[in-house]
Amino acid sequence: MTTLLEQHADELRVRIAFLADGLNDATSDTELCAAAHKLRGSALVLGLDGLAVATAAYEAALATPTARDEPAARRAAALAALELDRALDPDLLRPLRHDLRNDLNVVLMGSKLLEVEVDDPEHVEIAANVASAAERMNARLVELRLPERVEAPRVLSPVADAGLAVLVVDDDELVANVVRRMLDATGARVDVATGLGEARSALAGGRDYAVVVVDLRLADGDGAELVPELAARGIRIVVLSGEGGRTVAGAHVVLAKPVESSVLIAAVTGNEPPA
Repeated sequence: MTTLLEQHADELRVRIAFLADGLNDATSDTELCAAAHKLRGSALVLGLDGLAVATAAYEAALATPTARDEPAARRAAALAALELDRALDPDLLRPLRHDLRNDLNVVLMGSKLLEVEVDDPEHVEIAANVASAAERMNARLVELRLPERVEAPRVLSPVADAGLAVLVVDDDELVANVVRRMLDATGARVDVATGLGEARSALAGGRDYAVVVVDLRLADGDGAELVPELAARGIRIVVLSGEGGRTVAGAHVVLAKPVESSVLIAAVTGNEPPA
């Protein structure tokens, strides 16, 4: 069975490449930070913690008070690509671990030989330090446990009212599609809006939405601006955002990305999530 990650892998690669290539052209740091933040949201929804950390580091490198830390941004972009590849193929790093252990053994044996061959006490001490460092690194590599690829069982709960009308407001198409799929499988009727403007148009369009799932950081404003408007209509409000720890007055539920489908469905329906 194709996973959500596999379905969106090409799109994620394009977005990571944009972060790397954008450092070489006239793309503004503001635009690159926005792209990185959006990618981080996608990573959180898909449960890609390593990719989320890499994109956060990329943002931080471009948000320095004085000037961009370009080397750090390039390292973060490269790490993002590696983390995506690793998520798609957890065995990817195993050959690398093997090669590193071989190289470290060469260093270790060479330094041990130097300890015996050289006469200068200072050089002997340096060789001993190198050998000690190589031994520690080798031990860490031996201890390293790379995760096996396990497909988690997909458990979906039906919504209490089949056909429940839900509006998802998120400017990240990938995130919106993931949320839509989570809710579609329960029988809900899900529409997507990519920002405040589209959300307001959808709300004025005649469909009687029972629930709105809204991100906070949107391309055309703060999703929290919608909360009073939705509350006035008696709509259930579920905030789903990568801005962990933020409270939103008036929202019924505030969820942090990533979120399990069972937890999202419980938040949408107002039911307790399954144990």
